[in-house]
Amino acid sequence: MYISAKKNLNAENVETLSTKKIRHIGKMYKKEYYSHYKKKTFFSWFFDNLENTESFIRRVKKLLKKLEIDLTDKEQIEIEALEAREFTTRRAFKTIEAPYLNNEKSVTLKNNIFFLHRDVRTYIKKKELLVKIYTGELLLTAKEIVFYDRDNDEIQKVINFEDISGIVLKKYAVIIKVIGRKDIYVRYKDNELLYISLKRAIKTKSKVNFSKDEQSDNTIEKTLETILKIN
Repeated sequence: MYISAKKNLNAENVETLSTKKIRHIGKMYKKEYYSHYKKKTFFSWFFDNLENTESFIRRVKKLLKKLEIDLTDKEQIEIEALEAREFTTRRAFKTIEAPYLNNEKSVTLKNNIFFLHRDVRTYIKKKELLVKIYTGELLLTAKEIVFYDRDNDEIQKVINFEDISGIVLKKYAVIIKVIGRKDIYVRYKDNELLYISLKRAIKTKSKVNFSKDEQSDNTIEKTLETILKIN
């Protein structure tokens, strides 16, 4: 069925076929098999053409409608994440009032922030494990990264942009390389979105080197809390 269907409907021609033609091809196969194949074709096309642009999002929505497929909650989140990344890439900076203004440790920090991400987990590496040190908000101002615990009104950590030598996007985390100190690993529900925010907040004239290395690294992905749960 797969080989037969691929001759008529595939990632290369799916955008050019009409809804009527796609339905006609489906008459040759069982409905549940064809629905599965259409979804497989869609995601093959999706990852072949993926880009963080508004035009690509429009193409995605048009193709989903044409193929008449239902996405799972997890698959829908993946599509929505693309919209968030695209919006973060193109939107104008809008300042947000910092939540820690009454905190005595905030005196030297910038009052306004550009990006705020909640439920960010922060780690340091010990041997081959990532050990969590904070969970809270990550805020980006014009000059620093602020790790903040809103519940306790506590500024957990501050990293000045000028002290950062590089930022690396991995599949499992964003690595912040701090000059003269241990690397900081931050994990978010969408690490690429966090990476885009950092790239936008830190001026292009800075000496921070941004890079992507999304190859899997199973040893590094093992966090201490994961191992404790397993044991």
